[in-house]
Amino acid sequence: MPTGPNALPKSFNSSLCKELFRPLLSVTAPRFDTNYVNQEDLESRYLTATANSSTVWDNTKVSLLMEALLWLLRDSDALQYNDRLQDAVLNGIQARQDKVKQSKGGKGTKKQVDAESEQGLDALNASSKRLEMFMTLLRT
Repeated sequence: MPTGPNALPKSFNSSLCKELFRPLLSVTAPRFDTNYVNQEDLESRYLTATANSSTVWDNTKVSLLMEALLWLLRDSDALQYNDRLQDAVLNGIQARQDKVKQSKGGKGTKKQVDAESEQGLDALNASSKRLEMFMTLLRT
């Protein structure tokens, strides 16, 4: 039996990511008959998704889950580069960035909100850059 931080089967990790999306995505988040996410699901239902709120942190969580799913599928040899995948990744990055721009901030003083928003934007931008880099690596 495998041990260590990656001891769980990749299909389990994929299922876990899928379930972590539920509270972040709209109440109409798709339900699937399978326990794992495949490339078609990723392209058509997840990669372009934004969080159901416009907060920077929720959209950052969505972006981080996208990263995890892409790596899981790649490591399982279940991901092939194609233009549809590339477009979905780039459209999702832009959609999350646009949605965050609509955010009104959070609770607390303006200084606290600005600092939290700045940290969140840094995290979202870093995740977006990693997604772009991932696609560059997958293409080559």
